Parts: sequence; C-alpha cells; structure tokens
Amino acid sequence: MRRRVVGYGGAVDLRDFNPLLWPAKRRMSRSLREVDDFEHVEISRPFEIEPGVVYERVRWLVSSDFDYGTRKANLFSQKPGRITIRDCEILGQYGSVMPIADQANSPVLRINCADHSAGGNDVELDGFHAECLPGAAIECVESEGSIVGLSARLTGMGIHLPYGKGPPYTRTNRHFEVHGCAVEDTWRGVHKHGRPSRKYPGQWWTGGTQFGAQVVGSLNVSGFAGVGEGSGAKWMMMGPCDVANSTFSTLMFEGRLFQADDPRIGPYRLYGVTVNKALGYGLQVEAANTLQLSYGVEVVLRRSAVRTDGWDGHGIQLVDSGLDAKECAFSGANGQRGGHRAAALDPVTSENPIGFPAHYNADFGSDLVNDFSGQARRLSTET
Repeated sequence: MRRRVVGYGGAVDLRDFNPLLWPAKRRMSRSLREVDDFEHVEISRPFEIEPGVVYERVRWLVSSDFDYGTRKANLFSQKPGRITIRDCEILGQYGSVMPIADQANSPVLRINCADHSAGGNDVELDGFHAECLPGAAIECVESEGSIVGLSARLTGMGIHLPYGKGPPYTRTNRHFEVHGCAVEDTWRGVHKHGRPSRKYPGQWWTGGTQFGAQVVGSLNVSGFAGVGEGSGAKWMMMGPCDVANSTFSTLMFEGRLFQADDPRIGPYRLYGVTVNKALGYGLQVEAANTLQLSYGVEVVLRRSAVRTDGWDGHGIQLVDSGLDAKECAFSGANGQRGGHRAAALDPVTSENPIGFPAHYNADFGSDLVNDFSGQARRLSTET
C-alpha cells in the first residue's frame, strides 16, 4: 500500500496551521480531493496498521455504523516494528450520530505494543489529517522506546502521547517529536467538566485535551496550534521539554506528582509560545489558570505571551515550582481566582511541598524585563 505523493499533502508548511486560514484551507482541500489520487478505503470496524508497511496517500472513510468492538479505535496497531503513515486522511461524517459511549473516548489511531522485548514501535506520522471523529486522535499506549514524528491537521479530537498503566516514572526512555500540528476543537459526550458544543448543540459537549502527554524521556514541540472548543494542553513530564513557536488556549505542566523525592525535573524551555484563553471555549478553559506550573518543574519562558483577556484565573500559577520569564507579555488577568483578585503571577508554596518552594526571577515585575500592558496586578502578593 505504497503510493506516489503528489497534489494535496506533501511537505508540511507551518503557514497551513494558522487558525485564521483553516476554513479556506479546508475548502481548498475538499476541492482538491475531487481530483486527488488518494486510495479510498471505507471501514466499518477497526483497521489494523501493519508494521513495516508504508501507508501513503490513503483516505480511510469511517462509516456511520462503525463498530468499535473490543479495539476501541478506528485504526490500531499492536505488533512491534516501525509504523509509517504519510499524507493520509481519516474522515468521519459531519453531523452523524454515533454511539457516544464508544465514540467519545475512542482514539482514531491507537498504538499499543506491549512486547517491549521486541523493541516496541518507532512511529512516523507525516501529513496526517483527521476530521469529525471526536475522541483522541493519536494514542501511544505501553509502547516502550517509541519515537514519534507527528505533523497533522486534526479536527474534533486531540493528541495523547503517551499514557499507560502504572506511574510514569517506571518508563524511562521515550522521546517524542511533534512539529507543525494543528488541533481544532475537542469534543466528548455529556461531561461534568464540559459545555454544550456551539457547533453541534445537543450532540457533543466540549471536553477532552487538545494535547495530553505523559512523557518520561523528552518532548520536542514546534509549530503547534490548538484552538476552539475544549481544553488546552496538559503535560505530565519527567524529562526535558522544548516548545517553540506554538499556540495554546491553556497549558499545564505537572512534574513530581507521583514520586516526591525525585531530583528536580526539566528543564522546560518555552520560546515564542502564546497561551491565550480567548482561543478556547468550555468550562475547563474558563476555570483554569492560563499557564499552570505544578510540583517541581523548572520553566524558562522567553519571548512569549500569556493572555487571559478578561477571563478569570491567573496568568501563571506556580505551585512548588520555578519560573524564569523574560521578554514576555502578560495581559488580561484582571478577574478573580479563588475569591481573590487575579494577577500575572501567583506563586504558591504548599505546606508540604511536592517539589520545592515556589520561586521566580527577581526582576519578573520590571517593565525593563517584561511587558504588562493591560495587566492590573503583576504579583498576587501585591496589596
């Protein structure tokens, strides 16, 4: 199943992931599909992705009566070896009523290789496009030693890399790469942390994470854009993380949540990152701090923007963590948080810290270091 790459797809251009251009891009891509050279494969039950096979220019069409069975995924792989998917699409049906109990929590692609003695999986996803299949787009479960290069445009779902059984510190050698990926909206069934979808009222609710990660090795992200209905990104990290030129509605790091006596975690380096609550919609966005750093993480923030834009919540909350922020812009955290006035930065040290006392660069509040235009309070400790 190897096909020549021409026309729609090909190399990833980060300009394709400008949220303002998505409607036009989607119309363009649909017109190109009428004259494309995709191989069409209609599926009504989970399709097995075979390691060693290169899937290229394939469009999987998910039927409205799709039966998830025991696999709970549209595409799945559970054998050791290299997974290669290039310039492929998987499409559901707009407005189709699928079983919420199955659909809302079922991934589009589940990679689950428990045979660690055989080396697990190396995974390459390049130019992967998924639409109208609410749930998690990509799940890597129990896949020891995986390397994932992901460039994708996803609608209605998010990315989960990876998660599995047991506390994360038991897995030590994972490295993930995510470049040029866009997530527009995440939906699920009725949920206590959701809001009724504005796009599909009565059918879907907001919820689900645009980008969830539980990574022990390292994570490298660039050109990511997450907007629309649903929550932002939540990463549980035990190793270094680099994020560049990316956009989130909310972003949360959790570090030493499972093992409080671990050495300091990180470093996490964020360059050219925008976290803007106005890009999201849903209870999890409304109630959250814009950037949350918790439990022993050390973050370096440079040339980035944290915009709360009139919503409740702090710009950044530090819980038993550290921050070094310079050449950054903070605005709009002028509402409430926990019955108190919000601020650009809220440092919190727990009574029994899971990590270390909250700390930040001494010149954080200086106008020579950071920009606070439109921000009333810089520190929550201010009177």
